[in-house]
Amino acid sequence: MTEVTKTEAVYKTGQSFALRLHIFRGTAAAAPGAASPVLVIFHGGGWVAGRPEQFFPHARHFAQKGFVVVCPEYRVRNEHGATPFEGMADARSAIRWTRKHAQELRIDPGRLIAAGGSAGGHLALCTAVFPQYDEDPETPVSCIPDGLILFNPVVDTTAHGFGEERFAGRSPEASPVHHIRPGLPDTLVLHGTDDTTVPIENARRFVTEMTRRGNRCLLIEYPRQIHGFFNYRDGENPLFTATLDKAVTFATDLTCGTTRLTESLPDEL
Repeated sequence: MTEVTKTEAVYKTGQSFALRLHIFRGTAAAAPGAASPVLVIFHGGGWVAGRPEQFFPHARHFAQKGFVVVCPEYRVRNEHGATPFEGMADARSAIRWTRKHAQELRIDPGRLIAAGGSAGGHLALCTAVFPQYDEDPETPVSCIPDGLILFNPVVDTTAHGFGEERFAGRSPEASPVHHIRPGLPDTLVLHGTDDTTVPIENARRFVTEMTRRGNRCLLIEYPRQIHGFFNYRDGENPLFTATLDKAVTFATDLTCGTTRLTESLPDEL
């Protein structure tokens, strides 16, 4: 089995915080002189709590498949007194830091996929939808990923979705489904039909709006599954493997230039 190593790096500091990236690399990653694709994956927690460890099992698996995987910390309410807008800014910073250090990390900055679950899916999506909202808009390094993998993501932060009260009256500003435009990255969404936190209607409407604007976006629905159905759960969750296999296939195809975003994708995967 491919050995996986984990290192850490501080990517952003402030008056009372220092945010780290947890970086996973397998022996199957690119050798010196070559460049690996990279996955940046954001944990969930409703912008209130949560830790990067949620996706460490995913990270190790992707690293065994040849990806370099980055699991960022970001500011949350319980630990930092932060609003979701600070978390959105941190997500953009994490991707920019990763690209700026591409040579050191031996990654290809043009093959970067952002991923996340729930509020982390919202942050990943926001790096593509809201790149203009940045504390350093003059930086030449883009925060827009080359693809997106979203596990039951928050796509609507208004009253029709989740989290409206956490945006202090500014929820429409952070609601991706209301700001979709042409040219967004290829996107895979994995969602349970019985999710009562982020209703499946939100995901369906998001995919409809993405497609209507000419973007390539696929939703794979999991019947009778609730929020967080994809989590590792000490290895006892068969849907961890099922969803992870689809995510790896999508990411591998995308970074090799052979994306199969078609209606037959669930059967092919």
